[in-house]
Amino acid sequence: MVQHPERERDFHVSSPLVNDTQSFFHLKTFKFDWETVEDLKGTVIGATLGYSYGKVFDQGVRDGKLEIDWISTDLQNFHKLLAGRISLFPMNTLTGLDMIGKEFSPYLAKKIVYHPRPLRSEPLRLLISRATPEHKNLLDKFNQGLEELHRTGEYDEIANNYSITIDLKEVNDEKATEK
Repeated sequence: MVQHPERERDFHVSSPLVNDTQSFFHLKTFKFDWETVEDLKGTVIGATLGYSYGKVFDQGVRDGKLEIDWISTDLQNFHKLLAGRISLFPMNTLTGLDMIGKEFSPYLAKKIVYHPRPLRSEPLRLLISRATPEHKNLLDKFNQGLEELHRTGEYDEIANNYSITIDLKEVNDEKATEK
């Protein structure tokens, strides 16, 4: 889960596990660049009902700055993208790449790319309920084990096997500010 202060009342929050990075997927033939929500005006963006795409994007939707075409599943959005009914589709980058690889032929999959500038990127963490017996001890053991995996290089080995990435500089910077 992405860390939110209101959740910390009920849960202990672990050190970062991986980054949840969301990117704009688009057809390779659609050339665009963006820096702010303002740059997305006039572009039809597919979005999945019930999802939040981050504060900036969600505020752009509320303010009417973004043209959103809502639908119920991520897969439907990729089909709309391939059909030219939308130009952009924000989604977790690794999940999107996995879905494209599993659901589409290599011919169609090669048509879809994602913009290198992430819509958002936040570290995901483990939650342990404060109601769980020994919750603090469990969290300490988990964080120590995670730190050991990083120290020995096993984390990187596991991450590479599953195409998981995390910016260790961000994690180390965060650890320094927590102390």
